[in-house]
Amino acid sequence: MTQANKLGISDEEQLAKQEEQRAKKKAVELLEKGTLNKLKAGTADTLTKIHKILFEEIYDYAGKFRTANVDSFTPADKIKAELELVNKMPQKTIDEIIAKFVKVYVIHPFTTGNGRALRVWLDVITRKELNQTIDWSQIDKDAYAYAIDLCTVNPIDITSLIKNALNSDTEDREVYTKSIDANFAISGYHTYRTRYLG
Repeated sequence: MTQANKLGISDEEQLAKQEEQRAKKKAVELLEKGTLNKLKAGTADTLTKIHKILFEEIYDYAGKFRTANVDSFTPADKIKAELELVNKMPQKTIDEIIAKFVKVYVIHPFTTGNGRALRVWLDVITRKELNQTIDWSQIDKDAYAYAIDLCTVNPIDITSLIKNALNSDTEDREVYTKSIDANFAISGYHTYRTRYLG
């Protein structure tokens, strides 16, 4: 069943295309308007802001925590408390940053769009703390899927993948748009190339 949306679209494939196109445009605006460097790194508030920016044209619940429980993730009534703990976690080293990333992955606070918003949120942290961006195009999609499935019991693989994808070209639009394409492809959205979206 197609998710309720602001566009009144009932066809799942068409909704996915609109979601990808609009959210990718919003992701580019985060860089072009300097928002990525203005957001407070590593906070739950910043995560909700990113989610809202990416998806507010499509969903009423953009930037709002889910109210239904999802198997394998934090119960809905515990999300806020768990994110408060995330706010207090250190983030000075890449290992500390990945620990925060894994924690939020397990919380899975939103109804949809968790992975895409979370990966942008992670990029905000590495920009602030390490002066580096994450080039998701350097991470194999299948390797990421394997590593993220194991991240709570063994974060070595996900940490290694992200470390190897760090890039100092934080303001390079081409690097960023390729990275956004790869970020969205991880979640199954790969119809449009970000660089060509006006």
